[in-house]
Amino acid sequence: MLEAFESYWLAPAVIAPPMIDFSEQRVEQGGLVLKLKPIRPEDAEWNQWKDGQPRLFNNRSAYMFQLHIEGEGPLRWMPKNTKLELNTEGNALPAAESPESLLRPLLAAALDQERFVLDGDLVERTRAAGPFRAEYMPLASQDGPLDGLIAFPLEDSDAHVVGLRVTIGVKSVDGPQQIAAVFD
Repeated sequence: MLEAFESYWLAPAVIAPPMIDFSEQRVEQGGLVLKLKPIRPEDAEWNQWKDGQPRLFNNRSAYMFQLHIEGEGPLRWMPKNTKLELNTEGNALPAAESPESLLRPLLAAALDQERFVLDGDLVERTRAAGPFRAEYMPLASQDGPLDGLIAFPLEDSDAHVVGLRVTIGVKSVDGPQQIAAVFD
């Protein structure tokens, strides 16, 4: 059972990446500046493990983006107003509000490993999730730019994706806004 989990969730995923330009997008709207760059979980520094495999999850887990938002006054990311549309408008995935939703499969497998006294390093991996948690977009308002990682958990990691539209919800002094960036 744990071997199947490790093969699917932790071994490098042999799946095609989205057929998009992975360059950073910059969008200005309503006094806000959004910089958004897609990243692949297997390439992220916080996800490197000592055996060369991903520490927490592979590219099957989610589409992820590094975010930077600038604007006047306090800013707050609004996960409920954030979505990722795949290929066509309306085919949307919600954003994970916190890193914990992405860590649940690993935590469950680590508990099974401990419960059944099996050899492995899943507990150690969960304890090493701090850099990922620290990188994730904060939910609290803060002055100055907002920086962080956001993720959209995948339902079908084998889908052929040729375009993404990312809509980010942000609350600023001017009220809630949604800013979109297109990757194709």
